[in-house]
Amino acid sequence: LAYGLDHAADVTAQDVRISAEGAWFTVRAPRAQFELHSPLVERYNLYNILAAVSVALALQVPVAAIQASISWTMRYPWAFLPQDQEDAEVHGMEWEEALR
Repeated sequence: LAYGLDHAADVTAQDVRISAEGAWFTVRAPRAQFELHSPLVERYNLYNILAAVSVALALQVPVAAIQASISWTMRYPWAFLPQDQEDAEVHGMEWEEALR
């Protein structure tokens, strides 16, 4: 599946609205059309989300699960834990704190 924003593709985001609270858009795919909300606000994140949505659709993940996963992103800081002590320090975290 090809995905994109500004060109013809199998999976696209349309009616995109971006604010400080996140992005809202309609995903249009060959066998599905559904609304998504993401707390990620930069346009480049839409490409990342469309890539993930494309893979999920190809694997026949239910739309409701895709919607829940995308809207869940960044609500839980532990979902983006550093991989090791050095990574924690780069991000200004204490390794022990990151493990809690």
